[in-house]
Amino acid sequence: MEIPITEKLKIDDGPYQGVITAVSYRDKPYNYTDVTIKFTFKEHPVELTAGYATAVSQDSSLGKLLIRFKAELVPGQTIDPAKPLLGKHCLFQVVNKETPKGSFANVLPDSVCPDINT
Repeated sequence: MEIPITEKLKIDDGPYQGVITAVSYRDKPYNYTDVTIKFTFKEHPVELTAGYATAVSQDSSLGKLLIRFKAELVPGQTIDPAKPLLGKHCLFQVVNKETPKGSFANVLPDSVCPDINT
């Protein structure tokens, strides 16, 4: 099988528009809820993920995200974060972060909000 060799795509810092395509969960090293956003950068489809601690309250980062997407948070009840988020158009901010392994584009979790123009 032949596999094409491509250049690394460096996503510029700045604001973007996308669609939330997945909500997933991980528990190592901590419990996190990952929100995957698909968008187009220079004609390339890209998916980036914003991570939120898996705790829902009026003041938690995940709770604030859900409130921005019009979810009603009632203490004592439960919520499936995928229901108010999946398929929603959103705006978000990307910032590149330098690590010992290289430079990586990161979604600022607190920047994800509904795109009211779609």
